Amino acid sequence: MSERFVTFATAGDFSYCGQVGSCAKCKFRFYLDFITPIEQGHGEIPPDLTVMPLKVFMQLRGWRERLVEEMMNLPISDFMKLRYWDDHLRMAFYFINDGEMEASLLWSWLATFGDDVRFAELAVSSLIRHPHGTKLVDAWSQKAHSLRNQHE
Repeated sequence: MSERFVTFATAGDFSYCGQVGSCAKCKFRFYLDFITPIEQGHGEIPPDLTVMPLKVFMQLRGWRERLVEEMMNLPISDFMKLRYWDDHLRMAFYFINDGEMEASLLWSWLATFGDDVRFAELAVSSLIRHPHGTKLVDAWSQKAHSLRNQHE
């Protein structure tokens, strides 16, 4: 199951408009390319967003856990080979939109993501949203700072 998110991203390695969360086309494409296949892989029937408004879908919870599970098992080094890896992660966090789940994912990744300064900087600049607590912010900031110093 951990390879599934990377497989979807490879198939749909597309650029986003840069307005994460505000572009209906980007949201729908992420839903089709990531959430729908993950739901199907778990034996769930994904909602039809032509019938169910995205606002209603965003209030449902089960699919979020499955998306987080996929991302928790994500081989970060493989994922970062994608051309638009950072945009995929920003959009995934837009969809997750749950502080506890995001924090759990970020704590998990802190120990496993490797030593790529770009990933650490993305976590600090875009993925960590308040109120996750200062411990998470401090931990990722220290990691990013340490990696920057190693690469200088």
